Amino acid sequence: MARDDVTARAASRLDQLERNLAQPAVRLAVLLSVLAVTVGLHAATEDPRWVWLAALPALLAGLVGGAGSGLVVAGVLSGGAIVTDAAHGLQTSEAVSVVARTLSLLALGVTGGVIQRIESERDTALLRSATEDPVTGLLNVRAFYDGLRELRDQGQTFSILLADVVGMKQLNEEFGHPIGTEALRALGHAIRHSVKRDDLVSRIGGDEVAIALVGADPQGARAAARRLGRVLADEELILPDGSSLEVHVYFGIATYPENASDEVRLLRAANHAVDAARNQGPDQVAVSTDVPEPLEGR
Repeated sequence: MARDDVTARAASRLDQLERNLAQPAVRLAVLLSVLAVTVGLHAATEDPRWVWLAALPALLAGLVGGAGSGLVVAGVLSGGAIVTDAAHGLQTSEAVSVVARTLSLLALGVTGGVIQRIESERDTALLRSATEDPVTGLLNVRAFYDGLRELRDQGQTFSILLADVVGMKQLNEEFGHPIGTEALRALGHAIRHSVKRDDLVSRIGGDEVAIALVGADPQGARAAARRLGRVLADEELILPDGSSLEVHVYFGIATYPENASDEVRLLRAANHAVDAARNQGPDQVAVSTDVPEPLEGR
């Protein structure tokens, strides 16, 4: 337990250090302080080994700010050391060691930047694997529900536009699941070009995509469905026999809080609307008429 406490405290302090070093004013203060200390000790003792005090700041600069920051810090510190060497009367025989020292500091700055980039890419990959649907690249169901709860907690009004791909089962049976997958990808591509940046888009189930249109009422959701239909008209699938196939969908709309008091009931209401659209035909839009039920405990 004691070891865990020490580890937790160390991790907390490292996180605090990283947050502090992320501030430009703090970075500049640290750089000037290290420059003053290293150049001062170098000048006072005429011992160039003091310059290696700059190794840790160069590495930290790369870890926090990337390779560019690491190179700048290493370059400034190396430049200060070279000026000090020159003031002491740099000998030709010492030139090789000065070059090696400078390259080493620059390499440390770049190394920190490379590590920072690897960590950033790893964090991005972990976030994507936790929140994205692997087929379409849209939000997965869990992330979508989390987003809906957040919108509801913020008091936002929004509409769910549920799009159900027409004939997905037949596509899979006749041409195989890869064609069905391409149909979903085409739908996802079309949606990305027809919604706002803050709207939430998720794959729900095998052949449905749900869009949370933030701030949209049923009329706004209908307009979004029409835009999506026009974009989908330009999407075609190339079948194994060389022919092409258009992607068609059924649209269902449900609005919070008009049609449901929570996200689960809202998706259910939108699904009922999809059933109504299915009775009308492909590319038809139906709006839910469900009346919201009060949340339990309220």
